Amino acid sequence: MSKAKASATTLAAIADRWIATTGDIGRLILLSGDLTTGLGYTPTPVDDILTCDSAPNWETGTRVRVTATGTQPTPLLSSTDYFVIKGADFGGTTTEIKLATTLANALAGTPINLEDTGSGTLALNQQQLNETDPIPVLVSREITHPDYGRFLVSGVAAATEVGTTAEKNPVAFSMIVGGGSDPLVFRHFLFLRDALATPGDTTGTEAQLATEAAEITISPGTSKVFTLVFRTKNAV
Repeated sequence: MSKAKASATTLAAIADRWIATTGDIGRLILLSGDLTTGLGYTPTPVDDILTCDSAPNWETGTRVRVTATGTQPTPLLSSTDYFVIKGADFGGTTTEIKLATTLANALAGTPINLEDTGSGTLALNQQQLNETDPIPVLVSREITHPDYGRFLVSGVAAATEVGTTAEKNPVAFSMIVGGGSDPLVFRHFLFLRDALATPGDTTGTEAQLATEAAEITISPGTSKVFTLVFRTKNAV
């Protein structure tokens, strides 16, 4: 997992300030890689609302793209990230959203002004998580499983400089899935500083995200050990 860029002479010190050597630091959270795609919607230009065919579990700031078998509602474009404003943030229903051009605009409640309804079949496609997503968006993807709990990360031994990075000693944790449970499936590791133990809680002051190339599945009756390395990158 990567953190801030810094000069080579201060890498270890920065790593030790960000990941303390003593005390509880935060929680490691597992996130799903599932995406909601092909979600049909109907635009209403008079109030800039998109009414979805079903209620998406999207927090404000979720990144989506739009598709159309005909023409996009003006000014929406294909292959462009837009940011959701969820209905609860503007007095809408659970199936209603608005779109913003930037994350800052979404958080400020400033939507795109729709000029027409477009044509053909219109759909929304959720985009995969990345490090720029706000904490509520990240945590909205936290997995639910009877054998899952957030992992407490406590003080990690002093960092050492390795080439152009500073690394903390690896932190190992294990995930055990009971024989009578469903498989546990996830795609992302989220480290959330100052997080609480309660799944779904968005308390936290800073987040780091690591995404696997493919989903990880832990089958019932098995366990898996993961090793996490906190790393501070040098600017090159």
